[in-house]
Amino acid sequence: MSGGSKKLLTELTKLASMSISSSKSAYPAALDITQTAFHEPKPLFANDKKPEVAKLMEKSIPIFDKAFESLNGGSNPDKRQKAQISRSGLQFMVEEFESNQDLYRKIQPLLNASGVKSVEEYIQKTTTKEQAKNPGMDTSKIPVSHFWWFNVEGDE
Repeated sequence: MSGGSKKLLTELTKLASMSISSSKSAYPAALDITQTAFHEPKPLFANDKKPEVAKLMEKSIPIFDKAFESLNGGSNPDKRQKAQISRSGLQFMVEEFESNQDLYRKIQPLLNASGVKSVEEYIQKTTTKEQAKNPGMDTSKIPVSHFWWFNVEGDE
């Protein structure tokens, strides 16, 4: 089975053509892409499309970074869960490239970008122990490596 989301590829193509200065449409588009990636069946991209997708993602790193900076929503639980879903969607997208180290090396820095790190901190600070145990959705398909679903402030 080849897999792959045509919708994600189309949306990434549009995003990569936007400039970081067109933030009014670029940031919501970037977050929509991560939300879609979270919900789409895996693998997200067909193997023959991965080089193209990696170029689009690499070109879009500044937009993704700024979009994640915009996700810090105070203590709003609805925004927290959106942030968790977006962060996981981004992780799923980047993990698609782990088997191709050349492509992975180009897009992996996105996971350490300041916007992504600030969202992880926001999620941790706004997640109670009860929310971590019962996030209001099925987390059985979320890998434990997606720690932002399971850690709360004060956890080690």
